[in-house]
Amino acid sequence: MEFFIVGRAPLPLFTLLGAEMSAWAKPQTFLNQRKDGTWDILKLDETKHGETRYFDHLSGLNNEISEANGLVGVFISTQAALPRDAVRTFLTNHGTGIAGIVECRNSATIPVDAFNASAIAEEIARVFAETRRVYPNHSGLALFIAGPASLAFMVGRAFNPRAMGRAWVANFSPPGYELAFTLPWLPITRMEVRQGEEHDQARQEILRTLLEATQHLKDTLQADDLPPILRPRERDGFLNRLRNLTIVRSPEGDETRLSVGQRRLTFGRGLLEGLRRLDKSRWAPLAQQFLLHELFHFDQELTSQNYRGVGRGGFALEEVDYWADTLAVCTIAN
Repeated sequence: MEFFIVGRAPLPLFTLLGAEMSAWAKPQTFLNQRKDGTWDILKLDETKHGETRYFDHLSGLNNEISEANGLVGVFISTQAALPRDAVRTFLTNHGTGIAGIVECRNSATIPVDAFNASAIAEEIARVFAETRRVYPNHSGLALFIAGPASLAFMVGRAFNPRAMGRAWVANFSPPGYELAFTLPWLPITRMEVRQGEEHDQARQEILRTLLEATQHLKDTLQADDLPPILRPRERDGFLNRLRNLTIVRSPEGDETRLSVGQRRLTFGRGLLEGLRRLDKSRWAPLAQQFLLHELFHFDQELTSQNYRGVGRGGFALEEVDYWADTLAVCTIAN
């Protein structure tokens, strides 16, 4: 079976189509009509390439491994230079930190044509592989594309969720970017974080309860409160990690995140919004159980570097979470 891709749509939709088809559905030919009416027939699986690299400007990647976590912005362009301020604003609004920004651009505005298409596709795949190597602790990618529909399709085609995790696909809406969707595509209803002063105050009330509950746990938890699944030496290490933890007093983005390496816990707006559906009596115990559960993952050697996509690996990780729940519930009961 041979696939021909052609159409007119916003760039993120071509990124989604490329991700859904991936590079496994071969051969693929992209039909693209330029503004002057010229049609390009782009055979993406050819192996005959030019000798020079298409993307002559590449920044944000070097030989030094970065220990930073958070989102990595990947800007791929055949025309425009990186709008750094707009990209940073998007990353700040949709993540808990910025690990880095990668720019991959053809500064000569050479069109994507039949001669260079397959080489461009391979270069994009190498950029993703290098991004994964340089930023091993990232929490996801944010993709920004400036160019023809064929470029957007190649970006989605090169994205491998098993290797890269999640990707936020941005759509340019002047003067900045807005979120189109995340990859891999999950057709589920996502609860929106409601905006406005009234909703901010409601979430702030919940946050005060969570902060008091987790601080109380830090101040009062003793080794004897922990269940016997932990040996005495392990109990001391667990308590030290708990007591050295900094609990951030305000949300930073929508995600809730605990980093043992940075000794930092942040409650995100998404969790606070979800807790609005529950009775107030549930807020404090849920916060304490969450903290103990996530902290125990460190003892289980479950870190951001040795797993990817927990939800899709439930058959293997269910027991890991079972024991983390067991420790949390037994400790709270004690």
